[in-house]
Amino acid sequence: MECPKCHHKIGKLDWSQSCRYCGTTLMFYNLEENLKHDAKLTELSFATTRILAAKAKAVFVGGALQIARLVMIFGCLGLLMIPFCTVNVSTVLCDSKYSFNLLETYNAVSGSTLSSLSSVKDSAIFGDTAGKMTIMHYLILAMAVVGILQLVAVCISMKNPGKLSALVAAFSAVGICVGVFSVVVMIKLCSAAAASGAVNAKAGFGSYAAIAGFAVMLVLNIVMCLKGIDVKYKPGDLYRADISKKIKKGEITVEQLPLPVFETEEEKKERLEELAQAEKGEKEEVSNG
Repeated sequence: MECPKCHHKIGKLDWSQSCRYCGTTLMFYNLEENLKHDAKLTELSFATTRILAAKAKAVFVGGALQIARLVMIFGCLGLLMIPFCTVNVSTVLCDSKYSFNLLETYNAVSGSTLSSLSSVKDSAIFGDTAGKMTIMHYLILAMAVVGILQLVAVCISMKNPGKLSALVAAFSAVGICVGVFSVVVMIKLCSAAAASGAVNAKAGFGSYAAIAGFAVMLVLNIVMCLKGIDVKYKPGDLYRADISKKIKKGEITVEQLPLPVFETEEEKKERLEELAQAEKGEKEEVSNG
C-alpha cells in the first residue's frame, strides 16, 4: 500500500489515519472525486438493469399476445395431462391398465414400466403392442421437453425480442410434428391391441389437445414475428449501455464522463430546482442562526 498523494510506501501494520510523510488524511483523500466516480458507475449499472427489466416485461407481459403466449407455454404442458389413450391388458396371469399422459409417463420413466414393456417386446401376442406403448411414452416425454424448451427460448429471446421469437415458433412447430406422430402411433397401437386379442386400447384426446396447444403457440409467435415486440426503454438507458461497453473496451474512462452521464431536459430542470431549494434552505438556516 502507498500514499495516494506522495506515493510513499505505508507498512501493513501502520494503521494511522494520516500519512506520516505528507500528513494527508488517507480516508478522505479525493473523497469528492471517488464519490463522483461511484455515482457514474451506479448510474450506468442501473441503466443496464432497467434495460434487462424492460426487455423481460416486453417479452413476457408487454401486450395481449405476450400474455397469451406465456399462458399457452404452461398450457401446452398442462394439456399433456389429458389421456392420450388407455390400454387394458387382460390375461389369465394378469389384469393391468395403462394410461398415457405426462404424469403416467413420468411414473413409467422413473419406475419399472418401461423395463416391463421391454421384456415382452419379443412376445408374439404382446410384442407389437408393447413396442407401440413404449414409443407413446417417449413421444409424450418429447412433447414435454419441447414445452420446456419453448419457455427457455422465450427467455433467450430477451436478448433480441423482435427477431428471436422465430426460435420459439420453431419449437412450437416441432411440438406439432411430434403431436401428429403421436396420433399415428396411437392409431397403430389401437390396431395392434385389437389384433392381439388380449389387449383393449381406447384412444383419448390428449394428442389432439397437445397439437392444438402447440398450434396456438405457433400462431402467436408468427404474429409476434411479423408485428414485432416494442420494448419501452427509459430515455438515455441505451446511451448509458453503449457508454458501459466503451468503458469495458477501454475506449473511454469513467473520469471523462459528466455527472450525471445522461439526463433529459425535464430531469435537468428537476435537479436544478432541487438544488435551488437546498440552497434556499441553507440561506434560511444561516439567517435564522
